[in-house]
Amino acid sequence: MGLSLSDVSFLLEDGTPMRGSIRTRERCPVCHKKFDHIPRLGLFCPEHKTIPRTFYLSVYIPGHGKFRRAVNSYKDGLDLLGKINWEMRNHSFDPSRYIREQVERFWIPTLLEEFGRVKARDLAPSYSSHHRLALTRIGNFFGAKDVRELLNSDLADLKAEFESFGIGAKTVKNNLDIFKTFIRWVQRYKGIEVRNATLWPETDVQESKFKWLSQEDQRKIFLIVPGLDQPFVAFMMLHGCRPGEASALKLKDVDWPNRTVTISATFSKGIYREKRKGRGAKAYTVPIHPECIEFIGRRIAEALPGAWLFENPRTHTSYSENARRRLWQKIREKAGLDNTLRLYDATRHSFASQQLEKGTDIREIQAHLGHSDIKTTARYSHPSLAKLRANLDKMSLEKVIPWGAVGTRMAKKSRKGL
Repeated sequence: MGLSLSDVSFLLEDGTPMRGSIRTRERCPVCHKKFDHIPRLGLFCPEHKTIPRTFYLSVYIPGHGKFRRAVNSYKDGLDLLGKINWEMRNHSFDPSRYIREQVERFWIPTLLEEFGRVKARDLAPSYSSHHRLALTRIGNFFGAKDVRELLNSDLADLKAEFESFGIGAKTVKNNLDIFKTFIRWVQRYKGIEVRNATLWPETDVQESKFKWLSQEDQRKIFLIVPGLDQPFVAFMMLHGCRPGEASALKLKDVDWPNRTVTISATFSKGIYREKRKGRGAKAYTVPIHPECIEFIGRRIAEALPGAWLFENPRTHTSYSENARRRLWQKIREKAGLDNTLRLYDATRHSFASQQLEKGTDIREIQAHLGHSDIKTTARYSHPSLAKLRANLDKMSLEKVIPWGAVGTRMAKKSRKGL
């Protein structure tokens, strides 16, 4: 292994010798001799006019030993060497920015690994794979970059990198949000300042178009639901409960004397979680719809508190994700519905949309759905054409301008122009 020089002498602007050297492990590919060095000009073989492809900086730091760091070019090494010497002379040198053993703990991939482990404890299994993929893409993009040196331009470049994968705008935004959460975690829990990355690029995400059913359509569909599955489907339609949360309900969640039920758990990728889906989602309690009272009362009388409130009649366990999918597919095909209409649309989305259309206060709907943010509830506000037409009927200009007279004047004007 050949080293170009054991010591290289540089001078600072005031003539003070600079500590350190710029080296390479390569030799001339033609004569295999060490490269010559001319300070501030570079390393090269004068005979064959060749230069190294790789360089590294070598500096002895008192109290810390020898520091080595790869650089992209001779000029980059020279700039870094000058920066280190200037910091040492001005007593502002921070070895954690240069010494590998110390700087590694500030590398973005290193911190992402710890962040991923911490977040994995709270993530729903249905979301964890997406989260891991986003962290992997971010880590691969930044490589061994110090998080403290992150710039606004890096954020814009990261967005462009995500877009190059051909993923949708919503996924790009979700991935950027994950990185934003990571930066907040770095600053809050690791005590690392990230000063120069504050302008997060905006992503134009079109609002999703909710599909939902009217109450009349729900009634028609409900007649198709197999008898033993009707209590499960009815509960979702009448309470706006998520399918995964309805499947996770147990008899212990029912307060029978007060005729209420507390929704506090869910199924995610087949795993029962004593936590609802969604950021900041908390358990919430709703009254039981009168049409569900009789079934729930019978269920309480025949089973123990730990039993599922809604039992799949085919397996005598809770309704799994596959069971819900098969049940809904069967209902949808028999009813002749669009195959893009989900069980979620026919129950939760329809519940919220119908309530808004009937004029129910949005905060009451928020409480029914267990939303932590009212903005989430507001997304369901999409009035029907019938209601829009009814609103237009309230408007009139007939008493101001008789339409017949207007038509006559326009006709006379038209004839004059001929």
